[in-house]
This record gives sequence, structure tokens and C-alpha cells, in this order.
Amino acid sequence: MKTHIRPLVFAIFAAAITGCASIAPLNTAPVDAKQALSDAMHAQLRQSFGYHTQIHVSNAIREEALAQASEEQKSASSDIMTACEDAHDAAYVSLTKKLMAEQGVLADAIEKTEDFETLKQTYQSCVNERNAIIDTAESFDAEAFFERTQDMAVDAQFDLLYEELQAHENQADAVRAASIATYQAAHDGQHTALDAKKADLLSAYLISPTQLSMIGNYQPLSGKISVLPAAHYQAKNLNFYVNQPLYIDLQQGIIYLWADNFAMVNSETIDKSLGDKWRNKWLAFHLNDGSLPKSFTRDLIAFIVDAKKQSFDSLNVSAFDLINSDQMLATPHLMTNLSEQAITTIKGTGSIIRVQPQAADRAYARYLFTDTLYHSIIGRYSEFAEPSFGNIERSIIEGESVIEVVNAEDTDASFEAVAEEVKIDSKLFVRMLLNALNQVSQSYQADVQMGGAVPQDGQQGFWHYGLKSGGISWIHQRQYLANPTLPKEHQKLRHEQPMIIDTFTTITRVHPELFARLPAAHRTPNADNSINIGDYGQDLVKRIQSGDDKYSKILLALFSGEGSALDVGDEFELPTLPDELDQQPEDNDHSDANP
Repeated sequence: MKTHIRPLVFAIFAAAITGCASIAPLNTAPVDAKQALSDAMHAQLRQSFGYHTQIHVSNAIREEALAQASEEQKSASSDIMTACEDAHDAAYVSLTKKLMAEQGVLADAIEKTEDFETLKQTYQSCVNERNAIIDTAESFDAEAFFERTQDMAVDAQFDLLYEELQAHENQADAVRAASIATYQAAHDGQHTALDAKKADLLSAYLISPTQLSMIGNYQPLSGKISVLPAAHYQAKNLNFYVNQPLYIDLQQGIIYLWADNFAMVNSETIDKSLGDKWRNKWLAFHLNDGSLPKSFTRDLIAFIVDAKKQSFDSLNVSAFDLINSDQMLATPHLMTNLSEQAITTIKGTGSIIRVQPQAADRAYARYLFTDTLYHSIIGRYSEFAEPSFGNIERSIIEGESVIEVVNAEDTDASFEAVAEEVKIDSKLFVRMLLNALNQVSQSYQADVQMGGAVPQDGQQGFWHYGLKSGGISWIHQRQYLANPTLPKEHQKLRHEQPMIIDTFTTITRVHPELFARLPAAHRTPNADNSINIGDYGQDLVKRIQSGDDKYSKILLALFSGEGSALDVGDEFELPTLPDELDQQPEDNDHSDANP
């Protein structure tokens, strides 16, 4: 599915990284900034250009918070429920070193000293204080129960006792859980000295040595899009570089991926007889294998561009601001995160447009894109408008969401119908795309209908567009990622101290030798130097079906829906124990018996 959705990604990307188009001089009014940016974007779609993107990741917000932590925070236990034990263990180690080194006390005699007794009392006081806060539920009054039920029959009394004990225990657990939550909320165990050390190691051994980049060309007149994402890790004892050439021929409707990065994985997992057949080859994924109308790829691109335009137009003009380089560089952590070359480029830019929509506006723009694209596709190609891919009609009336429910009833006949075998082809992937778009649209509309507010956890991202010589020369995007280094139960803190992702894209001339590292005869994919992945897949399926690898057959059945994995599994027999083992006494140990 990923392969077939990539055109969507790159078409959107092309609509975003636009420039080198003549535009009218900008004024300071937001409406002028929005219109100028819109004009430049749409003009750029008809021009060829290259681009160079650098991705910078930073944990600076978290590092600052840790650097400003108090001594109490630094020495706190990571888990309040073990704070007493942690403090006791640290104090015991310190006391042991002190007594043995300074006073010559033997290890066996440490627990007989007054210092140890003081340490023990401190620990017990800590535990008692913790229990007093947490164990606030009342104990079960057994005396009152038996006095109240003394006239009942023994069996009935026992049954009632069991029920009341269960109810009391459940209530006590709920009270305890609430007390623990309150107790933990007042404790900060996420800014310890160990946390600071972990953050330093993360920066030194992962973030700083890693460089992520992407260069590519966008050539609409020839229908070519080429991309070269790369990752470079350079540390003291390790230098690692990997890239993945990607080439899209929109006129032919083919996506090409250089096969090297996939060959080893494929040969080790699925196709054990692959050998070096993929050496110096491209993998060709045909967007239309004949199951779609011939005009579908061309129409899809047009639909994406139109949906992107409507999404952009829906943003409020107040989200657009004309600023200068000093204002942009005042953005927290930007100067330390971007490269010197990027900062120099920003300083040399006369006009910069900042786009920072509100969370609600961004959510609506995202919904409008998916909804417009969905209806554009099924409006032109009605054969995809099947009830199984969503039973909700959607419409937009003056910016408001309206839900019209159709096909709401399920009939028994639909379940009794003979299931059609799933065929893995372009049509299936289009249906999967439509289903995904439909789910996003329905989710948004459900929130609107229920009056749910758009979540605004954490800081909101934004974009900067550099304008120079009447066009867009670079784009900067700031995103905030809920910090993955913090525990999931601390969601608020994960959003308050997020990771920063700064993406800086420079618009350039078309790169003449984008795939210069490849052999000269293979830098441009064609029928001679590529593997048709559709034909290869059919051949692989035949070989698996006619072979003896039953595990591969099960995986094939699960993935394709052709046949039943259970039918294939019927060929396996579970091992059985010999009869004589069943006749042995139950207390015998059979752990070493072989079936």
C-alpha cells in the first residue's frame, strides 16, 4: 500500500515546496501575504526545480528543563511509590562507605550502630507517611456485619459476606488508585540527575552524529519526480551512510525504487532463491496494472492539486504574517538547530512569510483535503463508491460539516453473499486509499457533531517561506513531537517538553546527476534495468504454492486472501504425548519428557 500512496505524498510535497515564480510585491497585510504565497505555489507547479532538504532534530526543550531542575528534583526518585526504598538504599550505601572507610567498622557490625538505627527509623517513618496518604479506604467492619446478619442461615450469611467483601475490596481499590494518582501528581520524578544523564547520552550518541537529508528534482513538463533520501551516522568508531533512490515516471505511471536495500531482506525472509537477480536493478511498481481506467493516474494528480488548493484557501488570513529575518531567527532554538548555511540564507532574505494556523483551522484544512479528494475520486469513478468503504455521505455547506447517513442498514443477504476473493492489484490499493480518506473524514465529522473540541496539546508547528527575486527560494517547517523519551503515562509532560524537528528546504536548479553513485547505465530506470514487481510477485506466488515451504504458504494466504490459512495449517500435526505418560501419577515431573 505504501508504494501506491507515494504519488499522493510527492504531489502534496510538490505543491508545498514551490518558488522561482514571478509574484507581485508584498505588502504587510495578511491577505496580501496569503495571496502572494498562493500565487507562487500554483505557478511553481508548472516549472521544473530541484530541492535540497535538511532535517534537524533537537531535544533542547527537554535539556533546558533538566538543566534548570532544582536539587530536590535531581535527587528525587523516578517513581514516588519506591521513593522510600530508593532513599533508604542510597543512604545505606553512603553510610556503609562512611563507617567502613572512616571508622573501620566491619560490615557485619554496621546494622548494630546508632547511625543505622536512625536510618531505619527514617525509612519506617517514610513508609508510614506514604501508607497514611494512600491507604485512606476504611477497613471492612466484620463485627458490624455479623451483628447485622446473626439471624441468617449460615449458607446465606456466608454468601452475603462474600458479596460484601468483594464490593468493599473493589471500592477500596478505587479509593487507593485515586489516592495514588493524587500522590504521584504532586511528585516530580522526571527531572532527576539520571534523566539529565540520559538526555546527554541521547544527544551525544544519536541526535548529534545523525544527519538526515533529501535532495530531488521536480520536472512536471516531462512528468518526472526523482528523490534521494539519505541518512548519515558518523561517530568515533562508526561511519554509516544509506540512501534510497526513488524515481517516479508520471507519464508511464511507474514508481521505481533502487533494489539494493530490499534485496537482502527479501532473500532472507520470503524469496530464498533470489540470489543476485536484483543486483543493479530498479523495482518497478506500475500504478495502473490494467485494473484502473487509463486516465486515473492523471486525474488523481489533478484531484490532489485541487484538494490541496481548497485546503490552503480555507486557512484564515490571520495565519499569514510578513516578517523579517531577525524576527524569524528569534524563534526559540532555531539558531542552534539549523546549519550555518541555512542561517546565512535566512539572513540574506528580504521578505519572509510565516504561516501559523490555529489547531482548529489546521484540523479543518486537513479534513477538507481528505474530503475533497475522496469525493473527487468517487465522483469521477463511481465504481469505487461502494458501501463497504464507508456508509456516510459528506458535504460541506458554508464551512460547516453536514452528515447524511446512507446505507445504514445491514441485511442478512450481505452476509450470505459469496465472498469475492481479494485480488492484489491497483484497484485494491485505490480502495484502501479511499477507505483511509473516508476514516479521516468521518472521524473529524464525528467530533464536530458531538461538539468535541480540537485537541491542542503541546505547541503548534508553523512554516516560513523565504521570498527572493519575486519567488520562493526556501521553506522552513517547525514541528513538535511529543517526547518519546518520556513515559507514556506522562502525556502532559511529553507535550510540554517535546522534541523539535526543523526541516529546511532550499529551492535550487534541477540536479543534473542526482543518482551519480549508481552505475552510469542505471541512473535512469527503464524496462531493461528494472524488475516488474507485479510479474515478479505472480511468479513468486506460483513458486510458493508449488513448493514445500508451508510457512510461506500461510503468510501468502493471510496476505492475499486467496485460500485459507487454516486450510494450509491443516497439513500440520501437533505433537502428542505417548500413552504411557498419561498413565503416570500426577505428581511426577515430566518436564524432560520428549513428545
